[in-house]
Amino acid sequence: TLAELILGESEPDGGSVSRVRSLRMGHLPQELSRLPDTTVMSLALTGRPELLKVKRKIDETLEEMSAAGSSRAKELAPVHGELMSRYEALGGWRVDADAESILLGLGFKEADFHRPVRELSGGWAIRAALARILLMEPDLIVLDEPTNHLDLMSQVWLEEFLKSMAASIVLITHDRTLLNNLVTRIAEVEGERVTVYSGDYDSYHEQKQVHLAHLMAQEKKRQERIEALKNFIMRNRARKDRARQVQVRLRELKKLEEEGPPPAQRAQAATMTLPEPPRGPKVVAGLKGIGHGYGREPVVEGVEFTVFRGEKVALVGPNGSGKTTLLKIIAGLIQPERGSAKTGEGVKVGYFSQNVLESLNPNNTVFDEAATVAGDLNRGQIMSLLGSFSFPGDEVKKKVSVLSGGEKSRLVILKLLLEAPNLIIMDEPTSHLDIPSRRSLEEALVAFSGSLVLVSHDRRLIDRVVKKVAVIENRRVELFPGNLDDYLRIWKSPKPSGEAGGTRPGAERVSRRETRREKARTRQALAEAKRPLRDAVNGLEARLEELTGELDRLNHRLSSPETYSDPELMAGLSKRAKEVRAEMDRLTKRWEDAALKLESMEKTGARSLKEV
Repeated sequence: TLAELILGESEPDGGSVSRVRSLRMGHLPQELSRLPDTTVMSLALTGRPELLKVKRKIDETLEEMSAAGSSRAKELAPVHGELMSRYEALGGWRVDADAESILLGLGFKEADFHRPVRELSGGWAIRAALARILLMEPDLIVLDEPTNHLDLMSQVWLEEFLKSMAASIVLITHDRTLLNNLVTRIAEVEGERVTVYSGDYDSYHEQKQVHLAHLMAQEKKRQERIEALKNFIMRNRARKDRARQVQVRLRELKKLEEEGPPPAQRAQAATMTLPEPPRGPKVVAGLKGIGHGYGREPVVEGVEFTVFRGEKVALVGPNGSGKTTLLKIIAGLIQPERGSAKTGEGVKVGYFSQNVLESLNPNNTVFDEAATVAGDLNRGQIMSLLGSFSFPGDEVKKKVSVLSGGEKSRLVILKLLLEAPNLIIMDEPTSHLDIPSRRSLEEALVAFSGSLVLVSHDRRLIDRVVKKVAVIENRRVELFPGNLDDYLRIWKSPKPSGEAGGTRPGAERVSRRETRREKARTRQALAEAKRPLRDAVNGLEARLEELTGELDRLNHRLSSPETYSDPELMAGLSKRAKEVRAEMDRLTKRWEDAALKLESMEKTGARSLKEV
């Protein structure tokens, strides 16, 4: 509603809206009301209407010059020259290149440039509309959830592009990474009011918590004062000598009760306690030589992918690269055409996708639906968990049939976590979630002790939760240690091109000197990233060597006849030997994980240096 007021699409019931005269505004809605009857490139170019108008006049003038006689052509020549100068001043010679660069950056391929927009899905049509706005270079851009339909690399590209623009930006989004990297103020709409906070999202969240604490303190004082007034009135109502004081306090009580409490705040997820999943095997899931497609075209080919106990992995790739297909193969929902997919013995899989929302019983209340999988949890514990997933108080009495898409998503995710699987597979779990719900999900997944394979466009969620990134590229999967931020900083080119291949308009080819500098920066980043892993490997090897020596000495003493004659000594040595073996098993697992990450990092780093 506020965006419509800013754009002039709605008029306020009260108050006024002022705009700078001749303000050029660009607006990206969440959904397009109708798809334009034009191609992707033509739609993007409509962002420069004045330029298109000059181009039409140039074409008309040239046509008239070629059809007219020489005298008329001479008369039109100065007009043509002026039009050409105007065309050049408006950037006409580079507009096609700018449009192509933007479209590539948003994930389009060159083959898509001349496709009719009507043939595109809703998400791709929104991208084409966004390209038009970016090419327009307006004074003010109003963007409503611009990253909803973008893959991760296109999100990064868009963020860099918006940073480089001179336009003012009004942004409606649940993308906390975009908010942190782009905005300087946040206007929060709550309880029919707008409160403006300075800074990015994290700064807003900190200020908000201080503000909430202040409100809660005020509410506590209000309740204490109400209780004191009620006690005074009850004690003195019948006394004639206190009638005036009672009336004064009655007026104060009425005023305090009319004020009411501050707007209800959703419960925070900090105290969330979920059932502990059973300990899974060392190898939770494994894909070997996986190939799968739809029709003649393979989506993935030759995929080798292993998920170990306790690992949290994000599957990353452009839209249509096969992420959902691989998730379904790991979950056992589809059988691959080639290769084998196995889960370890004792693995309990929990799978989330938007389709599972229909599994909810529409006749149940929110509480009853959660209780179906709550096991031994009591009512208070279930209520607490529902509160942490933004179902406070009487919200738990709502019927499932009246829930929104976001509310259903929250309920399905909570049910999945309550079932305590030791392997969770999630496909875009935040699609319908608001920011408080995304924070709740983050806290739950951070605390989760099992394994996780995640596909999400929420960069903040990935960075908070995962420790490994699996990138789908050219139908194969490659693993990188760290979170998404590590991948983008260390392994992926820092230029905002991403998988889409787009570059900022006007970018020039990097010189040889810059290439050498880039290689040096890459080597430095690689060395810094490898150092803690190498130190960990060396430290673990040294400790394992110490424990091996100690175990050898213990075994030697345990095999001595003198030890048999002393039962107390025998018991002590046996206990210590058992402890040493347990510690060696634990450290060996850590050494294997660290060595694997180091090997992967060195392999990928060598390739990155080669590509620079």
